[in-house]
Amino acid sequence: MSLRVVTDLCKQSNQNTMLVVLEGDSREELVTLEARNAAINTARQFGFPARGISSIPHPFPIDDKGETSDALIMGGKPIKAWRADYVVSVGLGL
Repeated sequence: MSLRVVTDLCKQSNQNTMLVVLEGDSREELVTLEARNAAINTARQFGFPARGISSIPHPFPIDDKGETSDALIMGGKPIKAWRADYVVSVGLGL
């Protein structure tokens, strides 16, 4: 596994949620328990009181510039890595 945090894209959305962007070499590694824990721990390192993930991430391919496109998604261009946006929340609304 080679999970990486894209720190310059991580940001607190509001007082209840924070966006954490993870990058990896495969789509599968971005939806593992390790990835979810990495997202929560990253939010905590930013000082956000993370309690859980509020949405299911959908990994997407990126090119060597960190951008995605239809050509990447359809397999027409080489994929450098995969990214997933995790929305980490203060509470789960229970």
